[in-house]
Amino acid sequence: MALHGHASELNLTTRADHFADTRLNFAEARSAGIPSEYTVRLAGPAHLGGRVVDADGQPVAGAQVGFFQDADQSLLSRTESHEYGWVQATTDTTGHWEVERLADDVISRTGASASQSDHVMSDYVWLGRDATALKEMRSGAYVFHLKRPFTLTGVVVDKHDGPVVGATVFLGLVGESPKRSSTTDSTGAFSLRGAAPGPNRVSANAHGYAPVSKNINVTTDGQSVKFVMKPGRALRFHVTDTDKKPVSGAKLWLNPFAPDLQDGVQAEVTLTTDGNGDAQWDDAPDSELRFSVSCSRYMRVPFLRAKVDGRVQNVILQNALTVHGNVTDADTGKPIRRFTIVSGWPTATGGQVQAQWSTIDRFWLPFTNGVYRHTYEEGVVADSRNPGYILRFEADGYASFVSRAIDAIEGEVQIDARLKRNRAPSVTVLTPDGRPAANAQVGLIGPGGWTTLIGPTINPMASSSTTRLMADNQGRIGYSSEDASVVLLIAVHDTGFGLASPADLAEQPTWTLMPYGTIRGTVTKAGIPVVGRSMVLHSFGTDGQAVRLDPQGFHATTDATGRYEIPNVPPGTWTLAQRVTVSDGSYAISQSRATNVNLQPGGTTVANIALGGSRVVAKVRLPPTTPEHAWVIEGWMHPGVQVPTTPQEPPGGEAARSDVAAAKLAEGAPTPNAYSFFLQADGSYAAEDVDPG
Repeated sequence: MALHGHASELNLTTRADHFADTRLNFAEARSAGIPSEYTVRLAGPAHLGGRVVDADGQPVAGAQVGFFQDADQSLLSRTESHEYGWVQATTDTTGHWEVERLADDVISRTGASASQSDHVMSDYVWLGRDATALKEMRSGAYVFHLKRPFTLTGVVVDKHDGPVVGATVFLGLVGESPKRSSTTDSTGAFSLRGAAPGPNRVSANAHGYAPVSKNINVTTDGQSVKFVMKPGRALRFHVTDTDKKPVSGAKLWLNPFAPDLQDGVQAEVTLTTDGNGDAQWDDAPDSELRFSVSCSRYMRVPFLRAKVDGRVQNVILQNALTVHGNVTDADTGKPIRRFTIVSGWPTATGGQVQAQWSTIDRFWLPFTNGVYRHTYEEGVVADSRNPGYILRFEADGYASFVSRAIDAIEGEVQIDARLKRNRAPSVTVLTPDGRPAANAQVGLIGPGGWTTLIGPTINPMASSSTTRLMADNQGRIGYSSEDASVVLLIAVHDTGFGLASPADLAEQPTWTLMPYGTIRGTVTKAGIPVVGRSMVLHSFGTDGQAVRLDPQGFHATTDATGRYEIPNVPPGTWTLAQRVTVSDGSYAISQSRATNVNLQPGGTTVANIALGGSRVVAKVRLPPTTPEHAWVIEGWMHPGVQVPTTPQEPPGGEAARSDVAAAKLAEGAPTPNAYSFFLQADGSYAAEDVDPG
């Protein structure tokens, strides 16, 4: 391979039959630069396989089975890794597929799904969260089930009921892949195949008209929907800097993913300001909108509120934040040859500032020769208000250095970091039987933080003040007990689990994991086995608990005898609860009959659940003047309030009744189950297994 000119970085991926893909990353900032010669020793792959079938169980030929991963940013500093972007296999005429390109050390962070253009995509499966799925996939027996596609038909008309010709009608969100769309004919009619049963977001876009989006509950094939499109209105923007000077070349992108606008209109719109800082969208709807505004050298505005009201929307862009400085050895004063800056943002808890660290690769910044300079044009976390920045400086052989909190409007800031050498020995993680825990995941937890597990893997997106590392093939991690930014460590591996303090590892740097345990039992109702009941373990929202379980990684369904078994559970005390499916196909956790279970290392805890009580159904009638999507409806039932046989009106009316109920709940009644109401397919709300009272 010939490299022309000066190359500071080279990324290569090997691909060979019967070997795992290996990614090579040669960079001045991460290694000794680009060598003239290098030898790669390839690892054998995990053997994965199975079939893809349709909704009737028939094999599907030509389906794509795609694999993707939760990237581990701690591997950025390694010259070699088995990280990958996307791996795909195609089924043969019998619906069979197989993949031999993934190394075993990435399997716990790998997800997969199957798709085919004539069917609705299968559910996702995370191999590190579903032990049964992984076992079946390794044996070549896993089956992806594609869903039956429904066809939506309908018409797009203007406000006079005339056809809108050439309108694009599409399913889902902007940017989804594969995109399922149709174009209206000369009568305004369309036929759109690929809708999944249940809730679907459907949109219509046409030049000269405001885009329209609807939530449609698809229940039958050929279901009809009508779009009435109105002429768009002009939405004008004027973008300036903090000195009120116009900003030209700024991009304003209609952001349909704003968290506070769940039912936002779906349309692909990008505007660019002219030399006067002005931009205009002629086909804007009357609804509330969110735009993302960005321009080089300025701080991005992720969720700008905008609405057509006849006025110009004025946008002021703050200058970007530039950080720079020197990174030196605290003892010698010499520049650190290679180091990484991990970007984070500050949060306030209990009056103390804590750091949350990004898991996105563009916020892990490599530098060389003891000098750095970087310009932030966006917040590390996408929020309506940029909370600012915290920087963590890391280098091999040194303890981390954490900066002060930096405000986004400080302009240019110099932060010098003096790194102290690790004098304590590095930590080696061992399996419960004493072997090196190769590729174990280790979470470094900061003050007030916690780590969430999904099976034998750390979920950094659901963790707080946690940095995830990966041990090498000998179980070693780049951590020293002298690192003051860490208050607790957690380790997970296919074979076991560990929890340790820095003091524990300073005294004994060899860390032996505890074996997982199993929780099993039966679910009955009136003595009869309950079949198909989903049982989960969780601990989310538990104050002060440093390790939490995500139910997606710890669940089982009762069999024909009512039995369930949840394997590979970390030792500790967890909450066992039921998981229910709500009307949109998603899951929710019911606290009815929830119970705490304690599990010892390598042990088995039996938890039998006896259900009882009744099903309570509530129906809600909303005012006809308010659209249904504007409401949020939640419901619970709590025992402990004594209801009089003959209702009596307390002085003060409705408000006083609420006060009386609250007072009775606070009188020291035993802590009850909370019976949650969940939305049903017919629009009612139901709570299950409610005790008398």
